[in-house]
This record gives sequence, C-alpha cells and structure tokens, in this order.
Amino acid sequence: MALKTRFVAAACVGLGACGPIVDLGGQSGPPPRIYDMAPSIAGAPSDAEAKAFVVLVEEPTAESVLDQDRIAVRLDYGEIQYLSGLRLADRPARLIRKVIVEDLGKVNHVTALGRGALDVPSDFRLKLIVRDFQINAATGGPQSSTVTLQALLIDTSGALAASEVFSQAQDAPLVEGEYAIKSLNESLGVVVGQLKTWLLATAQATLENS
Repeated sequence: MALKTRFVAAACVGLGACGPIVDLGGQSGPPPRIYDMAPSIAGAPSDAEAKAFVVLVEEPTAESVLDQDRIAVRLDYGEIQYLSGLRLADRPARLIRKVIVEDLGKVNHVTALGRGALDVPSDFRLKLIVRDFQINAATGGPQSSTVTLQALLIDTSGALAASEVFSQAQDAPLVEGEYAIKSLNESLGVVVGQLKTWLLATAQATLENS
C-alpha cells in the first residue's frame, strides 16, 4: 500500500491535476467508461481526373503495450501505466483502421476495404504500424498525446510503392477521462489527414506510371 501511495503522489506532481489518473490494478469502483475514437479529419480535395482505385487497409500492428483496450501513459525511466476509469471500444489498431477506412470511403474515386475483405481484389494494400498511441507525461517535457503511424503502400506485384511516417503530438494539460480522449482524437485526426493526402497522391502517381 505504501508503494502505491508513493507512486500516485509522484504521478500527481508530473501530471498536474490529479485524481485516479493511473490504473495500478486492484481498484474497485464503478465500471469504466468506454470510448470510441471519432477524430475530426480534413476532407480530401476533389479531383475529377483522378483514377479510381481499391485499397485494402490491413489491421495495423503494434507493440504489446499499445495493443490493449486502454490508454498507455509513458512516465519517467520508461515506465508505462494505463489511465484508470476508462476503456477503449477496441484495441487502438482496430479503431485506427476503422477510422481510416471510413474516412477514405468518403473520397469519390477510392474504394477502401477493411476487415473480412482479404479475398477481394485490390490495387493496393496499406500496411500500418502503430509506433505511438499514448500520453507522454515524463518529467521535464511537455505533456502530450502522441500518435505515430508508419505506412507502407504495397502494389499488386507485392512491391513496396512507398512508405512514410506520420506523427502528431497534441498538448494534453489534463490527462483524465474525456480530456485524454479528446487530445488523442485531435492527434489521430491530424495523422489520418496527413496519411490520406499522402496515400491519394502516391496511389495516383503509381497508377499513372504503371
């Protein structure tokens, strides 16, 4: 119990406003609130001359600490804990793919496929690696929500057409419940918007050169 008390006190110093910030396990109380990811993403410019294409968005991969239905908090010395009182509706990798597929589906010349579509012919496969999906709250640095995705676009021959890394760190002055979700949504929205712009341009250039 003494160790738990010392840790919460330290976390309060680093995180500013503090309540039941970090889930240390063994806590009782009301059921956690469950959140989906619903970021605001800038629309794609219309292009009447763009060639139509089909892209299969594969489920992203992520290290085990990020492959949870909880929000990771990175503290000092590489320590990782999870926010208490909330859960995500699914693992971040699946939520991110859902957001990308839904957003690409709004582009007129793009057909985006997700889960269960592995046997459907496509012009491209989009492989994703979740590098960051967390709150950074180490002492001495800005407190922020960070989302980083590495994207690899694969053509019909199985060759790598292009790859890029997209990252956004959003200020997160209050790391708690809906405030943490809001900050992560803002970071994710920027990253998905950047990825979409890159994907549309790269796919068109590849199709025109094929």
